[in-house]
Amino acid sequence: MFVRSIGLEFSFILGFGFLFVVLAVWSIFIRSRRSMLRAKRFPKVWVSILEKDFRPYRALSFNQRRILHSQMNVFLGEKAFIGKNGLNVTVRMKVLIAAHACLLVLDESKPCYPSLSTIYIYPTSFTERVPHQNRKRIIRLGESWHRGPVVLAWDSVSNGFKNFRDGKNVTFHEFAHQLDQGEGHADGTPELRKIGAYQEWGRVLSRPYLKLRRRAERGKKSVFDHYGAENEAEFFAVATETFFEKPRQLRRSYPELYEVLRNYYGLDPIIFSD
Repeated sequence: MFVRSIGLEFSFILGFGFLFVVLAVWSIFIRSRRSMLRAKRFPKVWVSILEKDFRPYRALSFNQRRILHSQMNVFLGEKAFIGKNGLNVTVRMKVLIAAHACLLVLDESKPCYPSLSTIYIYPTSFTERVPHQNRKRIIRLGESWHRGPVVLAWDSVSNGFKNFRDGKNVTFHEFAHQLDQGEGHADGTPELRKIGAYQEWGRVLSRPYLKLRRRAERGKKSVFDHYGAENEAEFFAVATETFFEKPRQLRRSYPELYEVLRNYYGLDPIIFSD
């Protein structure tokens, strides 16, 4: 019995050791591959697409463009884009979606959505069956799943970059959810660099969130879309849309929130609105 127990323990140790080696080799491979992707030349045709259709790109500094290119190379090299309902996914679609996603991680030290592998694109809004509600369906413009895909309606994506001042951008919204889901579940608080930052984050975001809920209940206007009153996760996603598309209004109404988001995203979108 004792010998058998020793044998089982030894087998377990060997199995664990083998798994550790496999994971270590895979991690090295991924890091090496990403380094090669970052070093790739950014195609001129992609630059032309960004200059024409992605307004923030025109205002970025040389170094910010370099970082955006680097992150986009990784994003486009690792993620699969799949058209739904007969949609033919073009290079332009991929580049513009990647640009929105990577503007939210404009820092080479930040991972580029490592748990995301697939983006599904519908030509227009799509319907989803609500679980446990007798086949009830709701209309969606986009979705973000934890350790799953991002789903987008192309007409809504297109409206987002064509009108960059209305505070509504489904691509920013869904990729903000991806950042929020990075720690396991969406609760309105993405992964922050410093432990002490979590307390400040919660304090600063709670006030405008609660105020938005009150205004939404009374049908009063706000700098935020009322959808942000649904819960803390939706508020963070809506606040992200507002931050990038209505920066002056947000800074005027909620200067402390504006500074927290500016520090988190590492850029000041005021430059996009000039």
